Amino acid sequence: IGQLAVVNHLIEAGGEQLLLKATADGFTCLHLAARWGHRAVVEHLAHLSRGSLISRRACGGKTALEYAAAAGHAGVCEALRAAAAGSGTRA
Repeated sequence: IGQLAVVNHLIEAGGEQLLLKATADGFTCLHLAARWGHRAVVEHLAHLSRGSLISRRACGGKTALEYAAAAGHAGVCEALRAAAAGSGTRA
């Protein structure tokens, strides 16, 4: 099973509110997927959240784009910028 299939299964089981949940450190599922370079998951989560997670900051003050950039995930950064442009939000 791939990461995207697991994400879909979890969302089906936990509902859309799962997208908005954050860890004690403020990390959403989008932050974590971006940080670890899972582009397909990032694209899917950004789409499902209709852009609402793109500008959200974790407790450290960083967005998903900033975590992806710090980890060197250029493709994920590109996907987040495209999702932000499509939703009218800032990455």
